[in-house]
Amino acid sequence: MPKVRDDRMKLYEAGKNDVEIALAVGVSRPAIFQWRKCRGLLAIPCTYGNAHLSAERRAARQQAYDEGLNDREIGERVGQKGLRVGEWRKANNLPSSVERFPNRPRGQTAEKIAELTARRALYDKRMTDNQIAKMTGRSVGGISNWRAKHHLPRNPEPPPHAYVRTDPTLQRIRRAIGRMVAPDIADDAASDMYVALLTGDVQPHEIERRARTFAFRSLRQFADRWGNRSLDMAVGWEGNRTLLDILGDETSASWLENMGATMW
Repeated sequence: MPKVRDDRMKLYEAGKNDVEIALAVGVSRPAIFQWRKCRGLLAIPCTYGNAHLSAERRAARQQAYDEGLNDREIGERVGQKGLRVGEWRKANNLPSSVERFPNRPRGQTAEKIAELTARRALYDKRMTDNQIAKMTGRSVGGISNWRAKHHLPRNPEPPPHAYVRTDPTLQRIRRAIGRMVAPDIADDAASDMYVALLTGDVQPHEIERRARTFAFRSLRQFADRWGNRSLDMAVGWEGNRTLLDILGDETSASWLENMGATMW
């Protein structure tokens, strides 16, 4: 036991904090805290979670900080609490995201800001709540609440296909999609591509080249609503039959079918 105590003291004198000492000698951090308190030893500033982070995660934390993420977003990326990220940042004299980006709305990521920008652009084009919700993938109630929060009046309902006739960008997108998919799927693809243009994910000169990609993506999403079903999937409330059991067998004799050997 004295040897263990000597190891703790050597680590403490080497500048190790409670967490690092606890990991080195195989005990809990509160045990090291009590040991240090009984001896009147002052606490050594913690490295704020570095002992629990690998070199790769430390590099990822620094990279996330360089990208402009806030403490919470950095913590979500590297698996660390935002409070610990803040302590690490302060220990290294790094300014917060609020200090670096004073004009950025607090609590909003770059993706969220891009989405809100696209939402406002759609509103300025006199689109209704239903159309904005469809094009941004949000609920109508969410769009209505966002509009009420910013004291924006509701846009009136336009005639059918009014935007396609009046907006040259939508006209261009619809011409690029053409008739490769059904009209309702083409509308979904045009909406997705229009929002991608507003957020900057697609550039105007890429419309014709990437129209097919958006069209078939919408077609795949439509098909995935129904999905593929395995022949081994159980059917019936008892669950003792599968889809394979209810397939007709053209080679079976009629008398076997009458006996129930084959089910239609």
